Amino acid sequence: LGAVRGMSTSLFSIVPITIIINGWFEKKHGLATSIAFGFSGLGGTICSPILSSIISSFNWQMGYLLKAIIILLLCLPALIYPFKMTAFDEGLVPYGYQERKETIQKQTTSSFHFISVSFIAFFIFGMLISCITSVTQHLPGYGESLGYPLTTCAMLLSAGMMGNIVSKLIIGSLSDYFGEMKATLMMIGVNILGIILLMIGKSMVLLIIGAFMFGSCYSLGAVAVPLLTKYFFKTENYAKAFPTISFASNVGAAISLSMVGYIYDFFGSYLYAFIIALTMIMISLALLFIVTKTKEN
Repeated sequence: LGAVRGMSTSLFSIVPITIIINGWFEKKHGLATSIAFGFSGLGGTICSPILSSIISSFNWQMGYLLKAIIILLLCLPALIYPFKMTAFDEGLVPYGYQERKETIQKQTTSSFHFISVSFIAFFIFGMLISCITSVTQHLPGYGESLGYPLTTCAMLLSAGMMGNIVSKLIIGSLSDYFGEMKATLMMIGVNILGIILLMIGKSMVLLIIGAFMFGSCYSLGAVAVPLLTKYFFKTENYAKAFPTISFASNVGAAISLSMVGYIYDFFGSYLYAFIIALTMIMISLALLFIVTKTKEN
């Protein structure tokens, strides 16, 4: 069931959505991407308590049925309203195309190779940066390990999800204004600060602030990675490069979700999971530097 759901989700998730955005936006591309994926966080925030309540009141089968209906309703607009993958296919031009027309005409087709230092480094970057996102699901357990009641600890996950939404909306605007690299580095800085607050914070207020800032990790995996893929490997290579990068991201998130639980079972503390997350971020920064120096022109 998990494999079927995973494969079907890939057909209307990050890869096709970013390809469509690339085909319709030249200007404000970062903002469009952040809005699209900001709503994925909003959906999770709204639907999680609703589905939990349905499962508690009825059963998990009813929860799955409701989830299927919600997914169908949310997909209906895209199924009913006719549109093409790119604005050119509709006989139109992407938003902001006229303003950047001369620049686009001067661009030469860039080379692209899967077996290259830049692509391999970015592949590992995508995997590591997505590993960090799975820590958020364990925040209630972390709060319990510090002695707080479960009802209070649930606020940490909610704060993380709010950070998810806000950071996704912010990073797109930062990307349009400062560039993809600077926007990514800013969010990495916020994420590092969030981890530090979670590690040293003893009061629930500090933990909630830390969880909110740590939620910025979702903006890195869902928004920064697609934007950086286009930035490093160019629009014409995006459809070839990003599916592989997205695969790396999903593998990283899947491994991490189990890994964090095993770390707690083995050491009896979530502290080591945060230390590993910080280590992954530092390695990711080094990988970004490598990609920048070796990217194909």
